[in-house]
Amino acid sequence: MAKQNELIEQKTLFEFLAMIESQEPMLQYLFHVPNGGHRHPVVAAQMKSAGVKRGVPDLLFPIGFGQYHGLAIEMKAGVNRTTKEQLVWLDVLQAQGWKTDVCYGWVRAAITIVEYIGRDPKKYNLDMALDAYDRQHAKIKVPRKNSKNG
Repeated sequence: MAKQNELIEQKTLFEFLAMIESQEPMLQYLFHVPNGGHRHPVVAAQMKSAGVKRGVPDLLFPIGFGQYHGLAIEMKAGVNRTTKEQLVWLDVLQAQGWKTDVCYGWVRAAITIVEYIGRDPKKYNLDMALDAYDRQHAKIKVPRKNSKNG
């Protein structure tokens, strides 16, 4: 069920980003890496032979801003934790000048993305959205921010 919740969070994030993309056109280059999920063993083997790698972050934004060469986000929902492979990828990307983050829920991911492109999250009412999101998910204890760098 955790993967399904994560999928819902990612869909909601991309719905939000679509609403602001006309104001922030660079966001069109942010994309989801469809690595996770349960697949038929034959399909999984085909994907692996085609180059799919375990642990690649869920979201990649290969556009540099400020001191960073790109942004990589590992999305989580509920009480999911990062795997060893995911942490390795985040460390490698960070060492290559990328900003990396683990975001619990779509609102935290949206804040990370908006801040990455140099905008104030309040411009898009994300501060209020985060408060509402936190109240809705109060039963689940997750880190407020689990950033790999800055």
